[in-house]
Amino acid sequence: MDKLRGKQEAVTALVEAEKGSRANLDQVVGYLQEIMKSDPNFAQSVEKLASEIQHESLCWS
Repeated sequence: MDKLRGKQEAVTALVEAEKGSRANLDQVVGYLQEIMKSDPNFAQSVEKLASEIQHESLCWS
């Protein structure tokens, strides 16, 4: 994620979240929320992706 590059704490949290760490996943969510507040285009992209993921998961249920 280019938006997290340069923020070592965010990158570390993302790596740990990928390993299954719920606490680090929560940290990543916080970082993304802050970026989304300051970048409406990024927020729109994230919301679209989340919607697509939700739709796909409902199709597989």
